[in-house]
Amino acid sequence: MPPKRSATREPRQTRSMQTKQQILAAGTKLFTEKGFHQTNSNEIAKAAGVAVGSFYAYFKDKKTLFIEIMKVHYEEQFRFIELPEENLAGVDRRAMIHRLIKSLAELHNIAPEIHQEQYYLAHTDADIQALIDEWDQAAHALILSYLQRWLADGYLRVKDLDTAVRLFGTTVEENIHALKFSKAEVNETRVINELTDMLCRYLFVEEKNKKSA
Repeated sequence: MPPKRSATREPRQTRSMQTKQQILAAGTKLFTEKGFHQTNSNEIAKAAGVAVGSFYAYFKDKKTLFIEIMKVHYEEQFRFIELPEENLAGVDRRAMIHRLIKSLAELHNIAPEIHQEQYYLAHTDADIQALIDEWDQAAHALILSYLQRWLADGYLRVKDLDTAVRLFGTTVEENIHALKFSKAEVNETRVINELTDMLCRYLFVEEKNKKSA
């Protein structure tokens, strides 16, 4: 039985932060190799080189640790998908869409097993599903903000932006999952290029038609 604690603590000193990072790294490794249900807190503490009590000082249980790992993963996702240009009117729209899709594909190389595991767990765990939903909403809002700026500049063919974002997200996600998790051999570069062309034709007016759009 784990020791009972009233609350976990947030590390403030360098040594404490290092301890928490060791636990996060060990948890990520074991969840990746063995899966969530086949891993226990004692194993994680041992792999991290810390006492079991130290594990429970920072994490209530292995689920709390897994959710923290998910949050770190999501922070990485936003660093990948944020497009920094302030003035979207002057940039190559196809290049931006291509970069976004390619970045999302590359993101799945960071921890593909964790990505898969979280979706398996979401079917039975409301907290994990809620975190996935929260990220999906934030990603939706971010992409919607790009489309709104393109619409204002007359570059968009679509008018129902909310639906367009949902179709964009679903199309990209399904194709990336097929690339990363399918056992079939697929040329990733070709798929990303064709996916980019397809979405650009759906989203944008041709440059020659921009003024009349």
